Amino acid sequence: MSFCSFLVKFYLIIGAIINCVIGVACFLIANNLKNFNSDFLVVGEYKDAKLVISIIFYIFGSLLVVSTFSAMIGFFFDIRFLQIIFTFLNIIFFLLFLSIFFFTVYADSYVSKELSDQNCTTGPLKVANDVFDTAQQYWCKNINVQGQIVGCPCNIQNKSQWSPDDQAILSTYNGISASGTNSVDDCAIFQQELNGNSNEVEFLKLIEETFECTGICKGDIIYYFSDINRGPTDTTQGCYIQIRDYIFNLLNECHIYSIVAFSIELTSTIFTLINFWIIKKNKQKQSKAQKIYNKDFD
Repeated sequence: MSFCSFLVKFYLIIGAIINCVIGVACFLIANNLKNFNSDFLVVGEYKDAKLVISIIFYIFGSLLVVSTFSAMIGFFFDIRFLQIIFTFLNIIFFLLFLSIFFFTVYADSYVSKELSDQNCTTGPLKVANDVFDTAQQYWCKNINVQGQIVGCPCNIQNKSQWSPDDQAILSTYNGISASGTNSVDDCAIFQQELNGNSNEVEFLKLIEETFECTGICKGDIIYYFSDINRGPTDTTQGCYIQIRDYIFNLLNECHIYSIVAFSIELTSTIFTLINFWIIKKNKQKQSKAQKIYNKDFD
């Protein structure tokens, strides 16, 4: 075996091992997608797509692991059929990862456009923001509606958690009461105003617990959908920036993963084709040498 041929096969074996690593990464992505909290996906169609995408990644990971074994056996024992399978799968992987790359580029542009309105007057976060606006009318307040006092009294047990300035703001809330609840979601008048937007309530609760803020495009010093006695929120500006950054970070991770993966698959495919070319050249040399030998023997 020439040094060039050895070098090519050595890389292909390393490439096959890397394929296995990428396959394991696909399993991890699929598992994370499966366990990903669906409450982040306010739109129902996105929730349905989550399971489908996780299954695709499981299948994808399985094929990558299969390609690893076919390559290891094929290149160690010079089994041409297995080498061809490895090449064919590499081409498929390259095209799939390239598709994921272009999808993340499109998704980045799409999300940037969809989340361009920081006032939440349009876009996918508008309904959730409207639900928060409704909650803000009643939470920790008693208001007069057509001669009736309605509201959602809240039970703040330890105001000392808030700064003196924030305590001054709390003093303007006339619905703080020992008989109040710890979450606006337990308030009857708020539930009447929901109009079936229960998904948005779960979403608002989740972002409070995840990002330590409340609301979307505007916030408050208190929590609304999780336990109010957790203390003050980290910001009064809402969770818009945190939500946006969270989505972009996920897309960037997928973007980098796809670039690394399709680069490796492309390189492996090129080296596999070079290996076939070397085998063909070696056979031609052997055939030519055999002919010369036969001619000299005759």
